[in-house]
Amino acid sequence: MEFLQEKRNRQYMVFVGGGCAVLLFFSLFLGICQERERRTIFLQWEKTVSSAMLKQGMGEGQISEVLQSREVTEEGEKLLEKLGHMEKENLWLLETGGKNNFLFGIVLAAGSFLAVFWFLGGAGVFLLQRERQYEKAVKIIEGFQKGETERRLPGNDTGGIYRLFSSVNCLATAFGAREEAAQKAKDFLKNMVSDISHQLKTPLAALNMYMEIMMEDKEAVEVFGEKAILSLERMERLTENLLKIVRFDAKTISFEKKTCDVGGLVKDAAEGFITRAEKEGKKLFLEGEETILNCDRSWTEEAVSNLIKNALDHTDRGDFVKISWEKSPVMIRISVEDNGSGISEEDIYHIFKRFYRSSSSGGSGLGLPLAKAIVEGQGGNLTVSSQEGKGSTFVISFSYMTEL
Repeated sequence: MEFLQEKRNRQYMVFVGGGCAVLLFFSLFLGICQERERRTIFLQWEKTVSSAMLKQGMGEGQISEVLQSREVTEEGEKLLEKLGHMEKENLWLLETGGKNNFLFGIVLAAGSFLAVFWFLGGAGVFLLQRERQYEKAVKIIEGFQKGETERRLPGNDTGGIYRLFSSVNCLATAFGAREEAAQKAKDFLKNMVSDISHQLKTPLAALNMYMEIMMEDKEAVEVFGEKAILSLERMERLTENLLKIVRFDAKTISFEKKTCDVGGLVKDAAEGFITRAEKEGKKLFLEGEETILNCDRSWTEEAVSNLIKNALDHTDRGDFVKISWEKSPVMIRISVEDNGSGISEEDIYHIFKRFYRSSSSGGSGLGLPLAKAIVEGQGGNLTVSSQEGKGSTFVISFSYMTEL
């Protein structure tokens, strides 16, 4: 029975069963005592009658025959009626029995009262404890509504009420996790807004300064106009990267994997940096064999572009940036290598964090985290090795199992 699965219910049933057993034992005890008293009374009657008959000179045989006789005659009834023994108040035997029955009645009434007190008291205690348990549960649940999800209802026992408590605890845990996630989202949004504000402050201040210079010095329009364009481009890249990262966080990006040529993908990614490399006096190399990769071409090209831009940002005139790709029996790798400033030991463990900018970095701190999110979102891996002052190598790796 499911009712007996709850410990408190089992205790109550044991209590009721114990009370019934005590009442049964008490009734049986009274019955035995009453039967013994009845036998004593009738034995006393036989002693009295035998003594009277002996005084009248009757023999033992006659007395035995009289005591063992069960026959009731009309003459006998008339004699008892004549002697007045048909009236109850004249019978000492009935009087004695009546007194004993009265005593037994008092004892039985007292026992019944105690039994009623036992059952009502036990039921009252049980209901009081249950009511207190419900009141405590209501307070805890009201705390859940106020956001106090640390407390828990007692759910370490069996029974229907405890299964209900366990379900409420699970619900509270889910609410707590949801509230924690919502708080983290708020904190993330707050931090992101702060970071965006900080990131946009520099190019906006530069634009304002360029416009003031151009208004005061007409000859400087061409020079500072170009710088203004660069600041606008920086703001545009920053905004685009922020929007992409937000889409990753919201899980609204789905990768559409198709078979593509790695060489063509890398060439398209590097195409937009050829002019910049020539202008800055840097060499851009592409090297690799014909390789096929199953990936989302546009997003993977975005990741490679971010790595190339990062390499150009950290190289000087005369340095090189080499993009190579290779195929091994279990892996396809795309590497972006440079001989620029490299990454210090204290920075290398943080470069994939959003908005992290080292002392030597001039970027927004979003390109590398976005590249890592793109690669890992497709089941790949992005790693870096670097030596300060000698350059860095970023490697995108896709296993053949990942492609499947």
